[in-house]
Amino acid sequence: LLHCGVIANDPKILAVIYDKCQTLIEEENVAGSTPLHLAVELGNVQSFNFFASKTISKTSSFINSRGENPLHTAAKSG
Repeated sequence: LLHCGVIANDPKILAVIYDKCQTLIEEENVAGSTPLHLAVELGNVQSFNFFASKTISKTSSFINSRGENPLHTAAKSG
């Protein structure tokens, strides 16, 4: 569900979903991306900022199924 909020790039939607189930932030989509990785891949700054504000201490420790943290994803996405 958080992935849908990322695609919409709407922090209000993200907040409602996140507040109901915070563990969704670690869920991967079929491509193996967490919502944070997807925000980086799509260049959705508002979504990225939302997740960074919630997980700032461990943002770099989010590893997707390809073994990438968000910084790797950002570098690949340009």
